[in-house]
Amino acid sequence: MRLTAWIVALGVWGWSSTAIAQAATLNFNSSSGPGQQQLTVNPVSVRIDVSRSATPDGDPPPPVVTVQVSGKTVFRALRPDLPGMETLVEIAEMDASNPYPEVIISHYTGGAHCCNQVEVISSDSTGKQWRSLELGAFDGGPHPLEDVDGDGQLEFVDRDNRFLYQFSSYAGSAPPVQVWQLKNGQFVDVSQQPQFRRLHGEQAEQMLKAIQETPPRSPDSNGLLAGYAATQAILGKFPEAWKLVESRYEPSDWGLDECLGTYDDQGRCKGEEVRYKNFPEALQAFLQRNGYLPATADR
Repeated sequence: MRLTAWIVALGVWGWSSTAIAQAATLNFNSSSGPGQQQLTVNPVSVRIDVSRSATPDGDPPPPVVTVQVSGKTVFRALRPDLPGMETLVEIAEMDASNPYPEVIISHYTGGAHCCNQVEVISSDSTGKQWRSLELGAFDGGPHPLEDVDGDGQLEFVDRDNRFLYQFSSYAGSAPPVQVWQLKNGQFVDVSQQPQFRRLHGEQAEQMLKAIQETPPRSPDSNGLLAGYAATQAILGKFPEAWKLVESRYEPSDWGLDECLGTYDDQGRCKGEEVRYKNFPEALQAFLQRNGYLPATADR
Protein backbone atom coordinates (compact mmCIF):
# COMPACT_ATOMS: atom_id res chain seq x y z
CA MET A 1 0.00 0.00 0.00
CA ARG A 2 1.43 3.36 -1.05
CA LEU A 3 0.71 5.32 2.12
CA THR A 4 2.87 7.22 4.53
CA ALA A 5 4.10 5.26 7.51
CA TRP A 6 1.89 7.33 9.80
CA ILE A 7 -1.28 5.91 8.24
CA VAL A 8 -0.42 2.42 7.10
CA ALA A 9 -4.14 1.63 6.97
CA LEU A 10 -7.13 3.89 6.59
CA GLY A 11 -8.22 3.38 10.18
CA VAL A 12 -4.95 4.22 11.91
CA TRP A 13 -5.90 7.83 12.65
CA GLY A 14 -9.33 6.70 13.80
CA TRP A 15 -11.54 7.76 10.92
CA SER A 16 -13.19 4.40 10.36
CA SER A 17 -16.91 4.43 11.06
CA THR A 18 -19.90 2.16 11.26
CA ALA A 19 -21.43 2.71 7.85
CA ILE A 20 -25.12 3.54 7.81
CA ALA A 21 -25.28 3.79 4.04
CA GLN A 22 -23.05 1.65 1.87
CA ALA A 23 -21.77 1.75 -1.68
CA ALA A 24 -21.88 -1.06 -4.21
CA THR A 25 -18.30 -1.61 -5.38
CA LEU A 26 -16.38 -3.08 -8.29
CA ASN A 27 -12.61 -3.48 -8.52
CA PHE A 28 -11.42 -2.95 -12.09
CA ASN A 29 -8.04 -3.55 -13.70
CA SER A 30 -7.63 -2.64 -17.37
CA SER A 31 -4.49 -4.79 -17.69
CA SER A 32 -6.54 -7.94 -17.17
CA GLY A 33 -7.39 -7.90 -20.89
CA PRO A 34 -10.43 -7.25 -23.08
CA GLY A 35 -13.89 -7.69 -21.76
CA GLN A 36 -16.71 -6.01 -19.91
CA GLN A 37 -17.41 -5.40 -16.23
CA GLN A 38 -20.66 -4.02 -14.89
CA LEU A 39 -22.03 -2.78 -11.58
CA THR A 40 -25.73 -2.12 -11.00
CA VAL A 41 -27.80 -0.50 -8.28
CA ASN A 42 -31.24 -0.27 -9.85
CA PRO A 43 -32.01 1.73 -11.84
CA VAL A 44 -28.37 2.93 -12.27
CA SER A 45 -25.67 0.78 -13.82
CA VAL A 46 -22.09 1.50 -14.88
CA ARG A 47 -20.29 -0.62 -17.46
CA ILE A 48 -16.58 -0.57 -18.31
CA ASP A 49 -15.59 -2.03 -21.66
CA VAL A 50 -12.07 -2.86 -22.83
CA SER A 51 -11.79 -3.52 -26.57
CA ARG A 52 -9.84 -6.43 -28.02
CA SER A 53 -7.95 -4.23 -30.47
CA ALA A 54 -4.75 -2.47 -29.35
CA THR A 55 -3.87 1.12 -30.21
CA PRO A 56 -1.55 1.85 -33.19
CA ASP A 57 1.33 2.01 -30.70
CA GLY A 58 0.53 -1.43 -29.39
CA ASP A 59 -0.78 -0.11 -26.07
CA PRO A 60 -3.92 -1.50 -24.42
CA PRO A 61 -7.06 0.25 -25.70
CA PRO A 62 -8.60 2.89 -23.43
CA PRO A 63 -11.59 1.66 -21.42
CA VAL A 64 -15.04 3.05 -22.21
CA VAL A 65 -17.22 4.04 -19.25
CA THR A 66 -20.98 3.91 -19.84
CA VAL A 67 -23.64 4.90 -17.30
CA GLN A 68 -27.24 3.83 -17.85
CA VAL A 69 -30.51 4.55 -16.07
CA SER A 70 -33.21 1.90 -16.60
CA GLY A 71 -31.27 0.68 -19.63
CA LYS A 72 -30.95 4.12 -21.25
CA THR A 73 -27.42 5.51 -21.74
CA VAL A 74 -27.01 8.84 -19.94
CA PHE A 75 -23.20 9.13 -19.98
CA ARG A 76 -20.48 7.58 -22.12
CA ALA A 77 -16.80 8.50 -22.36
CA LEU A 78 -13.37 7.09 -23.18
CA ARG A 79 -11.14 6.94 -20.13
CA PRO A 80 -7.55 6.58 -21.42
CA ASP A 81 -6.34 7.75 -17.99
CA LEU A 82 -7.56 4.55 -16.29
CA PRO A 83 -4.27 2.68 -15.91
CA GLY A 84 -3.63 -1.02 -15.73
CA MET A 85 -3.57 -0.77 -11.95
CA GLU A 86 -6.20 -0.65 -9.26
CA THR A 87 -9.45 1.17 -9.98
CA LEU A 88 -12.39 1.27 -7.57
CA VAL A 89 -15.85 1.83 -9.08
CA GLU A 90 -18.75 2.60 -6.74
CA ILE A 91 -22.43 3.42 -7.00
CA ALA A 92 -23.44 5.38 -3.93
CA GLU A 93 -25.79 8.08 -2.72
CA MET A 94 -23.75 11.25 -2.26
CA ASP A 95 -26.10 14.09 -3.24
CA ALA A 96 -29.67 14.29 -1.95
CA SER A 97 -30.53 17.06 -4.44
CA ASN A 98 -30.92 14.66 -7.38
CA PRO A 99 -33.03 11.51 -7.88
CA TYR A 100 -30.24 9.00 -8.58
CA PRO A 101 -27.14 7.70 -6.82
CA GLU A 102 -23.72 8.74 -8.11
CA VAL A 103 -21.06 6.72 -9.93
CA ILE A 104 -17.63 7.18 -8.36
CA ILE A 105 -14.42 6.15 -10.12
CA SER A 106 -11.21 6.24 -8.08
CA HIS A 107 -7.97 5.06 -9.61
CA TYR A 108 -4.33 4.93 -8.68
CA THR A 109 -2.29 6.94 -11.18
CA GLY A 110 1.11 5.52 -10.25
CA GLY A 111 4.15 7.21 -8.79
CA ALA A 112 6.01 7.05 -5.51
CA HIS A 113 3.42 8.91 -3.43
CA CYS A 114 0.69 9.65 -5.91
CA CYS A 115 -2.24 9.55 -6.49
CA ASN A 116 -5.84 8.54 -5.99
CA GLN A 117 -7.67 10.40 -8.78
CA VAL A 118 -11.36 10.74 -7.93
CA GLU A 119 -14.14 11.35 -10.47
CA VAL A 120 -17.87 11.44 -9.73
CA ILE A 121 -20.51 11.03 -12.45
CA SER A 122 -23.72 12.63 -11.26
CA SER A 123 -27.10 13.83 -12.53
CA ASP A 124 -28.64 17.28 -12.13
CA SER A 125 -31.71 17.86 -9.97
CA THR A 126 -34.03 16.70 -12.76
CA GLY A 127 -32.13 13.48 -13.37
CA LYS A 128 -32.00 14.23 -17.09
CA GLN A 129 -28.49 15.66 -17.45
CA TRP A 130 -25.40 13.78 -16.30
CA ARG A 131 -21.86 15.10 -16.05
CA SER A 132 -18.42 14.20 -14.74
CA LEU A 133 -17.07 16.08 -11.72
CA GLU A 134 -13.38 15.90 -10.76
CA LEU A 135 -12.77 15.94 -7.02
CA GLY A 136 -9.01 15.85 -7.51
CA ALA A 137 -5.92 13.80 -6.72
CA PHE A 138 -5.17 12.55 -3.23
CA ASP A 139 -2.18 10.76 -1.79
CA GLY A 140 -2.30 6.97 -1.79
CA GLY A 141 -4.60 4.52 -3.50
CA PRO A 142 -8.37 4.17 -3.94
CA HIS A 143 -10.56 3.62 -0.89
CA PRO A 144 -14.34 3.40 -0.40
CA LEU A 145 -16.67 6.22 0.55
CA GLU A 146 -18.04 6.37 4.10
CA ASP A 147 -21.25 7.54 5.72
CA VAL A 148 -19.39 9.18 8.57
CA ASP A 149 -22.29 11.11 10.10
CA GLY A 150 -24.97 8.48 9.49
CA ASP A 151 -27.24 10.69 7.39
CA GLY A 152 -27.54 8.28 4.46
CA GLN A 153 -25.28 10.37 2.20
CA LEU A 154 -21.76 9.03 1.74
CA GLU A 155 -18.68 11.22 2.09
CA PHE A 156 -15.18 11.06 0.66
CA VAL A 157 -12.74 10.97 3.58
CA ASP A 158 -9.03 11.55 3.09
CA ARG A 159 -6.25 13.83 4.40
CA ASP A 160 -5.33 17.43 3.71
CA ASN A 161 -2.48 16.89 1.26
CA ARG A 162 -1.28 20.47 1.70
CA PHE A 163 0.54 19.29 4.84
CA LEU A 164 2.65 16.73 2.98
CA TYR A 165 6.29 17.87 2.79
CA GLN A 166 5.35 21.28 4.23
CA PHE A 167 7.34 21.02 7.47
CA SER A 168 9.02 17.62 7.24
CA SER A 169 9.58 14.66 4.95
CA TYR A 170 6.66 12.74 3.48
CA ALA A 171 7.04 10.00 6.10
CA GLY A 172 7.10 12.59 8.88
CA SER A 173 3.99 14.46 7.72
CA ALA A 174 0.70 13.92 9.59
CA PRO A 175 -2.07 15.71 7.68
CA PRO A 176 -5.46 16.33 9.33
CA VAL A 177 -8.56 14.47 8.20
CA GLN A 178 -10.47 16.04 5.31
CA VAL A 179 -14.13 15.25 4.52
CA TRP A 180 -15.86 16.09 1.24
CA GLN A 181 -19.58 15.98 0.46
CA LEU A 182 -21.42 16.47 -2.82
CA LYS A 183 -24.17 19.06 -2.42
CA ASN A 184 -26.30 20.40 -5.27
CA GLY A 185 -23.74 19.20 -7.79
CA GLN A 186 -20.76 20.84 -6.05
CA PHE A 187 -18.03 19.37 -3.86
CA VAL A 188 -17.96 20.97 -0.42
CA ASP A 189 -15.19 20.61 2.18
CA VAL A 190 -17.17 19.90 5.36
CA SER A 191 -14.20 18.81 7.46
CA GLN A 192 -14.78 21.36 10.20
CA GLN A 193 -18.50 20.78 10.67
CA PRO A 194 -19.54 19.58 14.17
CA GLN A 195 -20.71 16.11 13.11
CA PHE A 196 -17.16 15.16 12.19
CA ARG A 197 -15.55 16.13 15.50
CA ARG A 198 -15.23 12.48 16.51
CA LEU A 199 -12.89 11.83 13.59
CA HIS A 200 -10.67 14.74 14.57
CA GLY A 201 -10.73 13.82 18.25
CA GLU A 202 -9.59 10.26 17.54
CA GLN A 203 -6.90 11.49 15.17
CA ALA A 204 -5.65 14.04 17.71
CA GLU A 205 -5.21 11.24 20.26
CA GLN A 206 -3.19 9.18 17.78
CA MET A 207 -1.07 12.19 16.81
CA LEU A 208 -0.35 13.08 20.43
CA LYS A 209 0.78 9.52 21.12
CA ALA A 210 3.10 9.64 18.09
CA ILE A 211 4.54 12.99 19.25
CA GLN A 212 5.20 11.65 22.73
CA GLU A 213 6.93 8.58 21.29
CA THR A 214 9.11 10.61 18.89
CA PRO A 215 12.65 11.02 20.25
CA PRO A 216 14.15 14.50 20.72
CA ARG A 217 15.85 16.08 17.70
CA SER A 218 13.80 13.95 15.35
CA PRO A 219 13.28 15.48 11.89
CA ASP A 220 9.69 14.21 12.06
CA SER A 221 8.71 16.36 15.05
CA ASN A 222 7.57 19.45 13.17
CA GLY A 223 5.46 17.52 10.68
CA LEU A 224 3.63 15.79 13.51
CA LEU A 225 3.18 19.01 15.45
CA ALA A 226 1.74 20.79 12.41
CA GLY A 227 -0.98 18.17 11.90
CA TYR A 228 -1.73 18.03 15.62
CA ALA A 229 -2.07 21.81 15.92
CA ALA A 230 -4.42 21.94 12.91
CA THR A 231 -6.56 19.12 14.27
CA GLN A 232 -6.78 20.70 17.71
CA ALA A 233 -7.68 24.03 16.09
CA ILE A 234 -10.70 22.31 14.50
CA LEU A 235 -11.66 21.01 17.95
CA GLY A 236 -11.33 24.45 19.54
CA LYS A 237 -8.23 23.43 21.51
CA PHE A 238 -5.55 25.37 19.67
CA PRO A 239 -4.04 27.19 22.73
CA GLU A 240 -3.44 23.81 24.37
CA ALA A 241 -1.78 22.48 21.23
CA TRP A 242 0.31 25.62 20.80
CA LYS A 243 2.00 25.08 24.15
CA LEU A 244 3.14 21.69 22.90
CA VAL A 245 4.33 23.19 19.60
CA GLU A 246 6.49 25.74 21.41
CA SER A 247 7.96 23.17 23.79
CA ARG A 248 8.60 20.35 21.31
CA TYR A 249 9.46 21.86 17.92
CA GLU A 250 12.90 21.38 16.41
CA PRO A 251 14.82 24.26 14.78
CA SER A 252 14.69 23.65 11.05
CA ASP A 253 14.66 25.55 7.76
CA TRP A 254 11.96 23.26 6.41
CA GLY A 255 8.87 25.32 5.54
CA LEU A 256 10.33 28.72 6.46
CA ASP A 257 10.40 29.96 2.86
CA GLU A 258 6.95 30.44 1.38
CA CYS A 259 5.65 31.61 -2.00
CA LEU A 260 2.36 33.44 -1.54
CA GLY A 261 1.61 33.47 -5.26
CA THR A 262 1.77 30.89 -8.03
CA TYR A 263 4.76 29.30 -9.75
CA ASP A 264 5.76 29.58 -13.39
CA ASP A 265 6.66 26.56 -15.55
CA GLN A 266 10.24 26.81 -14.33
CA GLY A 267 9.21 26.52 -10.69
CA ARG A 268 9.86 30.20 -9.90
CA CYS A 269 7.55 32.08 -7.56
CA LYS A 270 5.43 34.67 -9.39
CA GLY A 271 4.13 36.32 -6.22
CA GLU A 272 5.43 37.55 -2.90
CA GLU A 273 8.05 35.41 -1.18
CA VAL A 274 8.18 35.31 2.61
CA ARG A 275 10.88 34.07 4.98
CA TYR A 276 9.62 33.20 8.48
CA LYS A 277 11.85 33.39 11.53
CA ASN A 278 11.08 29.92 12.88
CA PHE A 279 8.72 26.96 12.69
CA PRO A 280 6.02 28.34 15.03
CA GLU A 281 5.77 31.54 12.99
CA ALA A 282 5.62 29.61 9.72
CA LEU A 283 3.06 27.17 11.10
CA GLN A 284 0.71 29.87 12.37
CA ALA A 285 0.80 31.63 8.99
CA PHE A 286 0.19 28.33 7.20
CA LEU A 287 -2.81 27.47 9.40
CA GLN A 288 -4.30 30.92 8.89
CA ARG A 289 -3.78 30.81 5.14
CA ASN A 290 -5.49 27.42 4.85
CA GLY A 291 -8.51 28.13 7.05
CA TYR A 292 -7.55 26.35 10.26
CA LEU A 293 -7.14 29.63 12.16
CA PRO A 294 -8.69 33.07 11.70
CA ALA A 295 -6.35 35.73 10.33
CA THR A 296 -5.91 37.27 13.79
CA ALA A 297 -5.81 34.09 15.84
CA ASP A 298 -4.49 34.28 19.40
CA ARG A 299 -2.07 31.61 20.47
